[in-house]
Amino acid sequence: MTDAVETPDGDDHFATLAGIIADAGEVSLGLARMQIAELRALAAAGRSAQARAQAVTANTRSGFE
Repeated sequence: MTDAVETPDGDDHFATLAGIIADAGEVSLGLARMQIAELRALAAAGRSAQARAQAVTANTRSGFE
């Protein structure tokens, strides 16, 4: 059994906490979505850099043949 000191404002306290927890969950979800978008952008940059490096290497090799 909980003491009145542990639950100020009765049931309203629990409803407030539930709302705060839900908000925190939404923030976490938003952060995860942003991290996924960041990883996708970095992966695209990596693919672009790799393609450029391969093109430079191919051009360099063709100059020696």
